[in-house]
Amino acid sequence: TVIRDGENPNINFKDPEAKQYCINNWDANGDLELSLDEANTITSLPRCNEDIESFRELLLFGSLKDVEDEAFAGYAKLQDILLPSSLERVGDFSFANTNITGISLPQSVASIGNGAFAGCTKLISFSGAYASLDGKLLVDDTKLMAYAPAGLTTFEVPQNITDIQPGTFSGGVLSSFKGKYATYNGDSLIVDGTLVAILPNVSKYTVTTTVQTVAPHVFKYSDVTDISF
Repeated sequence: TVIRDGENPNINFKDPEAKQYCINNWDANGDLELSLDEANTITSLPRCNEDIESFRELLLFGSLKDVEDEAFAGYAKLQDILLPSSLERVGDFSFANTNITGISLPQSVASIGNGAFAGCTKLISFSGAYASLDGKLLVDDTKLMAYAPAGLTTFEVPQNITDIQPGTFSGGVLSSFKGKYATYNGDSLIVDGTLVAILPNVSKYTVTTTVQTVAPHVFKYSDVTDISF
């Protein structure tokens, strides 16, 4: 069970690190517990504790609207999290380079930030809002916002995609791009003259004459040390 009985029940956290993080930030009455009432005062989740492995109890934070930019970014211990039905925004790189294996986005989510799930190499599938039928992509109409990279070394851009959100392919372990927008050698993606992604393991990159602009975050988490034109 997640909640203990009582007039104002306290949340029973599975992960003591998640509990400590919440107590440090929102234990208003100083009882070293987080009650449902206290949880329901929280509207925004800031940068979290890097030692959190599981945060399923976030589902109970009924007023939470925003997971802030980089809230969990780089926290390799994070494997499991549940998002509340009140959530409206998932911030830039909020879950980047974590070890979550799946994520369910509530239908209330109206905004997914750049690179929100970039580099999540163990991410198997998405469900809920924006998830493709096979659960491998997050798509807003024809814009690709995220992909589930677990087990992939090559990514082929689907034919129905006309735009790629910045930071989608930052980090990770891909070794080639294929299909629509892929360059001839498969090391990058160019959409209508904009360089939107390069492979994370590329150390030297040559910008071709077809590139007119570079999208934000293209070189974030990359190995590029040498750029030529």
